[in-house]
Amino acid sequence: MEDKRISEKESLELIARMIRETQDNAARYAAYPLLIWGVYYCYRIACGVVFLFADGNVADQLSLVCFACYCRTADNLL
Repeated sequence: MEDKRISEKESLELIARMIRETQDNAARYAAYPLLIWGVYYCYRIACGVVFLFADGNVADQLSLVCFACYCRTADNLL
């Protein structure tokens, strides 16, 4: 393959384009770890809720609902 000599202007344009493409790719894929961890924690919470309600103990379920209602009404009182 033949080596092509490029001018100083072409070299600067090439470097600027490579930097711009790198920045675009970094910005595009920056949210992926946040998305993955968000899905992971939602999965863990859903599994916890299913595990909590899977035993069929009505008293635990009722106390959780009453606690949630109490917290909601207590926030409105402030």
